[in-house]
Amino acid sequence: MDREAVYQLGLLQHPPLESMVKRVKRGGELASWGLNAFEAPDSGSSMALDDDSAFREIPPKGVIGAVCGPVMWATDNLASLEILVDQVSHTYPFKHHAASFMSLCRSAFECSAQTIWILAPEARDKRRSRAAGMSVNNLGAAKRYFDSDFTLATAAGRAGSRVESDEVAGWITGLRKLEPESANYSKMVKVAAAWIEASEPPHLSEEFGEKPVAELIEQQYTLCSSFTHGHTWPALIAAGKPSAMFAMMADSAAVAVYVTECAIALFEAQASKSGGSRTRHYPPRLQSTIEKWATPYST
Repeated sequence: MDREAVYQLGLLQHPPLESMVKRVKRGGELASWGLNAFEAPDSGSSMALDDDSAFREIPPKGVIGAVCGPVMWATDNLASLEILVDQVSHTYPFKHHAASFMSLCRSAFECSAQTIWILAPEARDKRRSRAAGMSVNNLGAAKRYFDSDFTLATAAGRAGSRVESDEVAGWITGLRKLEPESANYSKMVKVAAAWIEASEPPHLSEEFGEKPVAELIEQQYTLCSSFTHGHTWPALIAAGKPSAMFAMMADSAAVAVYVTECAIALFEAQASKSGGSRTRHYPPRLQSTIEKWATPYST
């Protein structure tokens, strides 16, 4: 059996499958940005001004570190979707591992929403506070890891070390001086969804049209989360119909890509400055949104 030929036939028989493939490829186009995102923001840009030297010295390195990592992981999730879908055409046609596919979409939602949640406020102190809050959460997880490492080493009769844990505790103490604000991931997705709807990204005007964007994003996040948590109710949507399953996956991939694009656009709107040297690693389609969103953060 020529698996690739069978897959090509499937693309003709199931238009939603073709839509899914196209949307996944669109997500893969963000990989270059993700690999280069931690390039320094332009001097004098909003993001450069958000950080003082003290904040920048504490991992994950100020506002830019707090917002860069999550959206980089989001682009990696989308790149993994492209690899997954591409492999299906060479191995087991139509077995797209829906649970894994949707879980990758969910991760992209949460990571991108975290970046948007931190960067959306126009007040610099608010952005710093949220970046500090998510950095405290980040380092709290690191401290728990190092504490467990010490416990496991002691249980095995080895000499454990508290150096890493104590260092992390010191960083957390420094961050608490910034009155950190945090939120759970569901809230960040909800806030990010509402912000995207209100901010009307120009590059997505055709895709969104008259749709209630915030509701669309929250709906797809709920669907993807159900797979991550092992829920089976999404099977009711497909009910033995391949096209229905492909349509579900196509919609979730599309919205995950849109939210990630918005996170990148907001990041670049604050990290770039006219005449600056920051390289444009993002697709040209994002430029109109970046230019629109730069205005509120230009002072």
